[in-house]
Amino acid sequence: MPTHQQHNLHIHFFYLHELSMSVIILPPLFNGEVIDDEQTYSVPCFMKETIKPIGGIGITVRWTYKGIKYDDHDEVGMLCMNIEDPAEFEDAVTSLTKHFVIKRDGEYEEDDEYGNCTSLIIFDAQHIIAVALYIEKYTKFKYEIDDNGARQREFEIGIERFDRSNWNFWNQTEETAAPKQSWHKWDFSWIDPSWNVLPFTWRRLVKNIDISYKSLPKPLCYHKCQYEAALLKENMGNDIVMNARYRAMKRFIPFKPHVTPSLTTDQSRELLFATLCRRFLQSGERLKWSKSIFDKYILYGYTSRLFGPYEQGAKFVGYGENPRKFKKLPQYEPESLSIDVLNKIYKTDGSFGGKKIRVSRKRTLHSDPREMNNDINYAKRLCVVPDFFLANT
Repeated sequence: MPTHQQHNLHIHFFYLHELSMSVIILPPLFNGEVIDDEQTYSVPCFMKETIKPIGGIGITVRWTYKGIKYDDHDEVGMLCMNIEDPAEFEDAVTSLTKHFVIKRDGEYEEDDEYGNCTSLIIFDAQHIIAVALYIEKYTKFKYEIDDNGARQREFEIGIERFDRSNWNFWNQTEETAAPKQSWHKWDFSWIDPSWNVLPFTWRRLVKNIDISYKSLPKPLCYHKCQYEAALLKENMGNDIVMNARYRAMKRFIPFKPHVTPSLTTDQSRELLFATLCRRFLQSGERLKWSKSIFDKYILYGYTSRLFGPYEQGAKFVGYGENPRKFKKLPQYEPESLSIDVLNKIYKTDGSFGGKKIRVSRKRTLHSDPREMNNDINYAKRLCVVPDFFLANT
């Protein structure tokens, strides 16, 4: 296990290599400890934790789970497998049944590979994760969505970092950056009612903060100072006092950029668990706790959201001049492709034809940077509306 100093050196090297510029890497957050040091957060038994390298951010922790598209509220079957304690599992199912969340769809069976198994019907497909989290309080288990693969998708809960906002919000200004699609993957229902700018970037975050920049943690204090200095410059004219204050602000801002370090695994898990609470558990106590977590982490430039869905079925291939290679995804190898896909991308003589040739895969700048819609109206689409369906269970 590397020390915090070793970890810091690794991230320092990454940024020097990735950004090709001199930067100052700040010390690990919270002395390397989770904010709530009285509790540790393990990965839910039905989720998979992965460590991924992300452009502009370094390494990050994500939790993968099986779910259904956000706008699908139809009834769905859940195949429960590897149930450790059937008696405890039954207690959880009984409680959920009383609250009209699920119903039984079969008896318990014993399988050599999947252990104790049974099936449930969930009345609203969007309650899959909430049901799974509730059952996990009683006993560990695994699940699959019973739909022959038609509706099941893989999603991830991951962390976003303001230091990579130029990468994440391509060709948008710091002032107006915001997601242009998949708005449902973001949740800002935890922000203070006094905030009227959704915090997607450092610049947008500082617009909501009234605290003196000298009282804020690094690098937020520098972004706040830079923002206030720009406003002061517009209005100072020949005022001697304002000019002196402006010069003091410019001296406060360091010459070299400052970026926050990667979170430790425990810190990442805490933020991911807070996301689970806000999106899926939604009890009053959990919502209050998760708000406190988001309030603290965002001051260091971190928030979280959903990623996906991902469908690695090798059905959409053949674009470009040559077949693309994928590491650790054998389904994309020519010998693994279906006959229908092969017929579309290969010629009768066996040469690669492709579906179509793209002129360029490079991103090109728009003539004018894109701007988001009004924050107040946009906020309604970015906030999860709690239904509290499990609040009393």
